[in-house]
Amino acid sequence: MKPYAKILQSIDKEFNQALRELQSDSIFLRTDWLYSTDDKRRIAKIWKKVVKPFGSLKKIIRSMYWRSFFGFWNKNSFVVQYASVITYYNMVYELRECFGKHEEFLRQYLDDTFIENYSTLARYMYHVRFYSVLIYPREFFLTLRDEVLESLWSLFDRPERSAWNIEKRFFHDWINIWYYIRYRITLLISFISKRFGMFMSHIYFSRRDTGRIEPIHIENIQTMISPGDILITRRNWAATNISIPGFWKHMSMYIWTGKYLRENYMNSVIKSTLDDTAHYIIEAVGTGVRITTLWELASHNDYLGIMRPNFSRTKIERAISKVLSQVNVQYDFTFNYYSDMNHVCSALITKAYLPEYWEDEGLHITLTRIATGITYPPHDILKKMNTENQSGQSELSFVAFIDSKEKTGENFISTEQAFLSTLHRSRLSFFLP
Repeated sequence: MKPYAKILQSIDKEFNQALRELQSDSIFLRTDWLYSTDDKRRIAKIWKKVVKPFGSLKKIIRSMYWRSFFGFWNKNSFVVQYASVITYYNMVYELRECFGKHEEFLRQYLDDTFIENYSTLARYMYHVRFYSVLIYPREFFLTLRDEVLESLWSLFDRPERSAWNIEKRFFHDWINIWYYIRYRITLLISFISKRFGMFMSHIYFSRRDTGRIEPIHIENIQTMISPGDILITRRNWAATNISIPGFWKHMSMYIWTGKYLRENYMNSVIKSTLDDTAHYIIEAVGTGVRITTLWELASHNDYLGIMRPNFSRTKIERAISKVLSQVNVQYDFTFNYYSDMNHVCSALITKAYLPEYWEDEGLHITLTRIATGITYPPHDILKKMNTENQSGQSELSFVAFIDSKEKTGENFISTEQAFLSTLHRSRLSFFLP
């Protein structure tokens, strides 16, 4: 028989080293719940070390399970299988404990990035090969000490840790089961939201076919706007206004003309489809991330606000490059800011401007929970600008605002003060002036 006691000791040592490296990472010092590209890169590197000992343990557990399944069971095999299962359970438990308040992000990031992620590690514990062993009490395990090979005796001296504590096991299992249930609920919500949301997005409680913004106003603001500017918009009487918090309902980014994009960004979509002189924006809508003209955006809306990030030109160019790389990525109907697989409109734009490493310049925002998702409503970016303007240290500056009067049908370019006052306007069109 292989020296399983030494093998398990080596696995323990390898896991504990990787776990200590993970625990000491600066990501656990974050209190804003926003995670940079550098954070994700470090976690990915450490995770490869964390997951390696789990693979070694799985091989032992599988081999012992099939040995007993085909009738080659003996007490030595059982002791090795039991010690391996308990070790695996303890490792998963300690890994989840390490996540702490960052568990939601880490689970989502690892699920999106790795085939062997925390969810797959945890689900393995609820296989028959696990519970066929865990049903035996520790007391029974200890009685086998004098009946197995001497080389396995040290397995009986391993510390108890969490797997022996019924309360800890119950709480740990409940958390894992809850995340699995929530994952299934999220899939259902995504399925319903995608179909219901697409249907609702075409419903307007108004006879108007277009927005109120006039072409002359778009021509005027084209002289004020710069690549990388953040746009927020609203269309009155849209059915979706009810479900999105605040007055402002959509966010996009201005990326300038087709000629500018072709000269500065290498992208097959840009090369083949954009007109040299047309002005473009990029946005996430129900059909996915797309590039469309500034006028196309404006023509479907009644209000348009423009803000400029107060960052270096290099940072702005990187942000544009990031959003361009997301063209054709699917829309996120679950409003999960932590997922990089799909995007809601505000997540697409704000993520591009987040700091990429610890002391990098970038947007500092506060996320909001909506139903089962964590997101950043478009309305909140104006709140941020207003709050920071009062302190004199704003990361955003006012550029332009196209306002409307719902009762009279007027549409006009207005002031920064009027733009900020929209924070107090109702989300419901019926109550607007």
